[in-house]
Amino acid sequence: MALVLVGATGDLGRRKLIPALASLQEKGVTLPQMILVGRRSLTQDEIIHTLCSQVPGDQCPRFVGQVRYVQGDSADPVTVQTLYGMVQDPEVLTWYCALTPMAVQGMIDTLCALPEDARSRTRLVLEKPFGTDAYDAERRMQQLRAAFSDDQLYLIDHYIAKETIENFITLRTANRLLSRAWTTEDIADITVRFSETEQVGHRLELYRSIGIVRDVVQNHLLLIAAATCADLVPGQSVSTQRSMIAEFLRSIAPADPAESSIWSDPSLPEVVATGVKTTLHSNHPRWSSVPIFIEAMKHAEESDVSVTVMFRGDVTACEYLRFTLQPKERFTISVLTRGPEGLTEAAFSHDFPPMHYADAYECLLADILSWDRMFAMPYEVIAEGWRIVGPLLSMPIAQK
Repeated sequence: MALVLVGATGDLGRRKLIPALASLQEKGVTLPQMILVGRRSLTQDEIIHTLCSQVPGDQCPRFVGQVRYVQGDSADPVTVQTLYGMVQDPEVLTWYCALTPMAVQGMIDTLCALPEDARSRTRLVLEKPFGTDAYDAERRMQQLRAAFSDDQLYLIDHYIAKETIENFITLRTANRLLSRAWTTEDIADITVRFSETEQVGHRLELYRSIGIVRDVVQNHLLLIAAATCADLVPGQSVSTQRSMIAEFLRSIAPADPAESSIWSDPSLPEVVATGVKTTLHSNHPRWSSVPIFIEAMKHAEESDVSVTVMFRGDVTACEYLRFTLQPKERFTISVLTRGPEGLTEAAFSHDFPPMHYADAYECLLADILSWDRMFAMPYEVIAEGWRIVGPLLSMPIAQK
């Protein structure tokens, strides 16, 4: 097997892919031949600098020795044929496409047009967001399925590989105290929140084309909502979990613009969608009367990725469970107790002990190298995400 990293010198490659691959190598994983493809002309010294700026110094020489750089356009048939010529038939070529939805289409067209013998030894890994809307995602999936089997495709949402998501699922399903109260009769509402203090910054060009709904709501936040509400139980197989997630997402109605708002960070030089709030509703029997509030924003006062489950109370709405995924994993339970002046809130928090969780991209890349596809996102989950956020994509962007 050879791994072709398209867009590896871009933001995602520098921040996530290259460090994750170097870390896997340091942990004893045998890396395949790696080929980086980029449009820029880079000298060997520039390649080494690009790689070693993201890899600890003692790991760099060994890692660089595994990498070759090819200047070219991944949508160019000549470049693609050159890459297949660099590996021996019948060795598999796994293409990891760290490109925007707009930039990746040319490469998809070229790979789908390959001769049958080349397509048969091709695997294709596509980053989120897959497509730009429901129609575009379906069109691309039909095109890919006409040329490749589903077993040759790997669609990514790296949140599905986060240990913290699994920890939250375990917390709410393995404890009878919570699992018995996880119903519409006991839960008033759910809030899934994603906020970052960072500005869009160097990702302005990306946000100009995709915005925050495509970047984190259609994928990450809907996955967190599904992890909160889907009929999951300890010990379920991966395939069953994915089916339950898809089933829950099918129960959610498309977002209503009347219950939604989208805005732009006023510090930016142009209007770009960097914040969104919306309320989702499910017709699932367990959640039919429980609104799900989705909030996402850049340049916020604090960084926070969390889900808050508010329980119904006869006296005051202060009974809740909050699970924080980032920046520090913890859960907080708030209950009512008796104080000097009557009922009062008492909150109890637990910070998860410092543990070295494998980075989500390490888990993904290890899965990709073995091609177990444990963390591959089923297309039906992606399609439901686009259906749900569809009405938000054409909403006007306000300036705050």
